[in-house]
Amino acid sequence: VGFVAGAEVLYRGLLGEFHEDAFHDQTCMLVALSRMLLSLSARLDAASNAGPTPTLGLATVSAVLRLFFPTKPREHLNSLKRLLYNSSTSQAAQRQRRASRPIGEGAADSPEEEALVMVNVYEVLGLRPQPEEDPLGEFLLSDLLQDPPPFVLEIRRQHLVESWMFLDRVQKAMQMIFQRA
Repeated sequence: VGFVAGAEVLYRGLLGEFHEDAFHDQTCMLVALSRMLLSLSARLDAASNAGPTPTLGLATVSAVLRLFFPTKPREHLNSLKRLLYNSSTSQAAQRQRRASRPIGEGAADSPEEEALVMVNVYEVLGLRPQPEEDPLGEFLLSDLLQDPPPFVLEIRRQHLVESWMFLDRVQKAMQMIFQRA
């Protein structure tokens, strides 16, 4: 009898027994996202002669997240964007921006103000500055696993929730098929 890993994962999911491969999938996803953000940051920093710290604009990171997670619900993307915004702006800078607004204006930042917010990729992903010689990504992997920041924890949480939502849709579809038969 042949063993099909995908069928086993689907079967366990339908039974409600979530497999440990979900953690592996999350980690692979986070490594790919980290490498994408670091690579994009390196290209943009090289073009603008920026410093050694990889930074991207909040709007750029938001666009990357929409492309990287095309089926992620809008609420989840907004939650990630809010975490990015909160981790990228210091409390003092937020207070200074709010204090400079005219009285009666809302507390939310305008799209123009949000476009100016820069995201430190190392800080958001919980990575330490890496030596150039890390071809296997060992430092990247250990940083993502050992002490993940709130952004990484939220991505992991959302992945788990979205996986359960998907399995719920599959279970409902299977029930509908069997009810018709």
